[in-house]
Amino acid sequence: MEEPISKAGDKIKLLVEMDTIIGIASCSVSKSRCNGGKCTSLKVIIEGQEM
Repeated sequence: MEEPISKAGDKIKLLVEMDTIIGIASCSVSKSRCNGGKCTSLKVIIEGQEM
C-alpha cells in the first residue's frame, strides 16, 4: 500500500439519493505506511433529511 495523498483535516462529502448502507474500514496499520504506522481517530458525520 502506498502513502495516501490526503492530509489531516481533508474530507469527502457524498450526496446519497436512495436508501444506502455505508461501511467504513481502515487498512491494517502494520501493513501500511499510512499515518506513520499509527492508528488515529476518524470522525464521521451523517446528516439526514426525511423526504
